[in-house]
Amino acid sequence: MSVMFYLGVDVSKKTLSVYLKDTRKDNAVWTNKSVSNDEKGFAVIADTVIKKISKVCTEPFTVAIGMESTGVYGERLAYYFQEHMSENFTVYVLNPMAVHSFAKSSMTKNKNDAVDAQVIASYMSMAIPGKIVSPWIAPSEDEVILNALSKRREELVGMRTEEQNRLEKQENKANSSDDVVGSVQRSIEYLDDEITRIEKGIRDHVDKNPGMKNDLDLMRSIPGIGDVTSVVIESETGGLSNFSSARQLTAYVGLSPVEHTSGTSVYKRSHISKRGNARIRHVLYMCAMVAVRVNPMIRSFYERLVARGKSKKLAIVACMRKLLHILWSVIKHNRKFDPAYAK
Repeated sequence: MSVMFYLGVDVSKKTLSVYLKDTRKDNAVWTNKSVSNDEKGFAVIADTVIKKISKVCTEPFTVAIGMESTGVYGERLAYYFQEHMSENFTVYVLNPMAVHSFAKSSMTKNKNDAVDAQVIASYMSMAIPGKIVSPWIAPSEDEVILNALSKRREELVGMRTEEQNRLEKQENKANSSDDVVGSVQRSIEYLDDEITRIEKGIRDHVDKNPGMKNDLDLMRSIPGIGDVTSVVIESETGGLSNFSSARQLTAYVGLSPVEHTSGTSVYKRSHISKRGNARIRHVLYMCAMVAVRVNPMIRSFYERLVARGKSKKLAIVACMRKLLHILWSVIKHNRKFDPAYAK
């Protein structure tokens, strides 16, 4: 059995801070605060890690390299080790809120890049043996394109909403400017055209990918799950390929319930963690609102919760979790939602 070393990487735009942890002695094998965030720096990390470990370990070893999921600046690093160093390294892209909570629980006082890298390494040394996190699976090129198209549509819809609000204010002014009203109207028309173009691009892209199209068809078989939601979930999860259970998916989205009780005197109402994918939570909330009306299984579930005294908002959140579990089932069993099952 090989020895596991943990390499925490704190990512910034131009540099990387690294901390290599040896859990056998609970100490640092190597630290560096300023490795360049480019392929040259990635190669330095890979070579140095292997050399440093070889000096302190004569047994077979593997390295878990972890970084927070914080945007584009860490993507190249993850892809580099996934594609070029997969024999020695296993990549983990971590939930920043989970790492932050771990740091608080560890009573870490300082906040800088070097400490952050150490916290990431320590978090992995706890989370990986406990099977709290799973290795990162790089999304395919098709999934990356779908995600970009989906996010662009979201941006355009947001801009159109802003312009529609401006138009309403202008039209309700006592002395509005015709030039301003005309400008905003033309902007809305342009955004409408762009949204239509992007939506066609999404449909065309999905039609070219049978596996992706199958996933979306399965999701849309669930009453309440529509085109926008299915595309967001597919593009943000890679067709659920990174998750081995519905529980992992629920945690990733940030819908795991959080309890705060102690003895008989301390009690706070349970709430969702929100340490997850906000895009999926947003669209899933709207879907749950629709599903309560059109999906017999979700409606029955919602009514039972409300009858037991749960607030309507809490019942909707529970319906969101229920929808995720149904999504998980239809994708993993490759079987469309069966309305008869609700009976």
